[in-house]
Amino acid sequence: MPWLEYPDTRPERPRPAPRLFISHLPPNLLPASLNTKRPKIVYVMRNPKDNMVSYYHFCYVWSKLETPSSFQDFFDQYLTGKMVGGSWFDHIREWYTKREQYDILFVKNEDMIKDLRSVVVDICDFLGKDLTPSAIDHIVEKARLEPVVYVLYPVFLTVYCVCCKMNNLNED
Repeated sequence: MPWLEYPDTRPERPRPAPRLFISHLPPNLLPASLNTKRPKIVYVMRNPKDNMVSYYHFCYVWSKLETPSSFQDFFDQYLTGKMVGGSWFDHIREWYTKREQYDILFVKNEDMIKDLRSVVVDICDFLGKDLTPSAIDHIVEKARLEPVVYVLYPVFLTVYCVCCKMNNLNED
C-alpha cells in the first residue's frame, strides 16, 4: 500500500478510484486537496504504552532512526515529543480536533486485537460497503496480526485515506 509521505512507494501511474493510502502525517501536512474532497479516513490509534514500546524496538530495526541510549532516555523523549514524528499526544489531539472537518472513523488497535471482526464490520459500515459474512471472515483471516508481526507493526499512528473522489493527490 503506498504511503503519502514516501512518493517512491506510490505507483507510477494513477490508480482508479477508490484509492487507498497509508500515512503517519498530521492533518496540516496532508495534501490540501483533502480539505475539499473530504475522503473517508480510518484513523487507527494505539494506546501510548504500546506505541512507545513498539517505537522503542523499531528504533533498533530501522537504520534511519537513532538507537536509544536507554529506555529511560527514550521514555523522556517520548513524553516530551522530541522524536521523529513528534508527539503521540499531539498527533491524536490534532486529528481528533479535525473530526468535524474530515470524515473520520477512529479505531483503536486494542479493539482490533480483542474483536477484529466487529472492527471490520464497523469499517465496512463507515465505508458504505455491504459485505457477505464469508467476505468479512476472509478479511478477518487475512488481517489478523501475528504476535511477532505486532512488534514490528507500524509504530506511529496510522491514517488510512480512502480517496474515493481524488483524481491526483499531487495536484495541490
